[in-house]
Amino acid sequence: MDFGQAFTYIFKDEEWIKKVLLGIVLSIVPIFGQLALTGYIIVVIRNVKANDPRPLPDWNEIGQYFMDGLKLFVVSLIYSLPALILACPAMLVGFLPAFLPLLAGDEPRMALALTGISTILILALSLLPMLYSFFLTFLSPVLLIRLAETGEISDCLRFKEVMRFAFANIGPLIIALLVVSAAALIIVAPTAMLTLGLSTLPLTVWLQLVFGHLCGQIARKVAQPAAI
Repeated sequence: MDFGQAFTYIFKDEEWIKKVLLGIVLSIVPIFGQLALTGYIIVVIRNVKANDPRPLPDWNEIGQYFMDGLKLFVVSLIYSLPALILACPAMLVGFLPAFLPLLAGDEPRMALALTGISTILILALSLLPMLYSFFLTFLSPVLLIRLAETGEISDCLRFKEVMRFAFANIGPLIIALLVVSAAALIIVAPTAMLTLGLSTLPLTVWLQLVFGHLCGQIARKVAQPAAI
């Protein structure tokens, strides 16, 4: 993977300031702007996969970008349903301390024991939703790539194909996620503290564009025929 290209391709576009500024402005707009920016990243993936020398697209199809972002939102919501279901038992147990006076009465030892049990149960029941959340993070670039390739929600819901793609490319996917996460910790977080948060939006949009390029590289590599 060409990390240098992923981090610098934006600045090689003659109109990068205008394009990035529009992305920053849209990222502030609730729902529509954020979904349009997501769709913009999907187009970046398509362009990188197609070996476009200028993968940073114009903002002349913002309506289509919004629709692509909306499709990804629907897909992400569907994939998140198991996490919501798994979290329900932990939420129910979380209400147990409210009933401690009724269950324990005037016995402080009983109250202490029930508090300990409820805490252990909450931690145990929260483990599965937490693990599933990590799994969803791992799948996020796969869903982006699938949607960039076909533009169809149904292709993102073919779980066997999604998992086959994910595990066939597990190394590059994890590396892409780790590189962007590390950049966020090393560059975005300290800079945001120094500038009182004023730099958060530009750097966040920049990292999204970096992530899009890395996903595009993965899609391009998969699409290339194997050397004989």
